Amino acid sequence: MPKSKKRATVKTKKPRRQATTAMPAVEEPTIAKPTTRLAAIVYDGMLILALLFLVGTVLTVIGTLLTMQTGTESAQARSLPVWYQNIVMTPSFILTLVGFYG
Repeated sequence: MPKSKKRATVKTKKPRRQATTAMPAVEEPTIAKPTTRLAAIVYDGMLILALLFLVGTVLTVIGTLLTMQTGTESAQARSLPVWYQNIVMTPSFILTLVGFYG
């Protein structure tokens, strides 16, 4: 009696049907009205001014504490050293602007 070979039945997965979703139509961006754009420019301007004032105040306080003896009377008032203004404050303002708009 010959041995009968049993064939292994391999189940193959049927290819799944991919859901056919309609691609959404690409809509053109709408341009805001001139008054809305002007309001956004004014608002951004106020934000950047406030940010620059904050950075300037913080750097002025730090520079005053680090570079000079401070007094308590107005006759003792002095300006920050030019090197501090040029090496620390100006690049900080530029980096603030780049960070805001970048």
